[in-house]
Amino acid sequence: MDELHELRDYVLQGRTNEALHLIDELDAMSRQSTVSNLVSFLVLALTHLMKMDVEKRLTRSWQNSIRNAFLEIKDRNLMGNKISYYLLLEDWDEYIDTAYIKALSNASAEAFGGKYKSSELKVLINRECVCLMVHHLLVLCYESSFEELGDKIDEYLESEQPLER
Repeated sequence: MDELHELRDYVLQGRTNEALHLIDELDAMSRQSTVSNLVSFLVLALTHLMKMDVEKRLTRSWQNSIRNAFLEIKDRNLMGNKISYYLLLEDWDEYIDTAYIKALSNASAEAFGGKYKSSELKVLINRECVCLMVHHLLVLCYESSFEELGDKIDEYLESEQPLER
């Protein structure tokens, strides 16, 4: 944390502009780290949602992974004030595409025992359906308390709705 020592020196030397600039840099680095962490949980959830879509089934393990990924997203997306979010609901669209590509690689290694390459599995997945599921689950993260979110995710995943075309 050389940056903190540097910040301390700036403050002690009265170099306010440099200190403020460094604070802005530290804030941006922290935000980027948090967003990257959120996206990694989205990749995990998308991997299982893709498998669910192509295999037309939902294992208890996949359900637990999806639920826990969205619980982590809910928890880690809240800023320290527990009121504001790092990512607003409308901000997720730009990250879903990136997460989808990463998840596709993971899903191809796992779905059907790794039978399909990413390019082959890609054509089997109903991307629109999977993305609608992701959006619905993200909405639940913003509309539900942490205590009720897990149950709502389970209800959604266990319903027939996610597998309808």
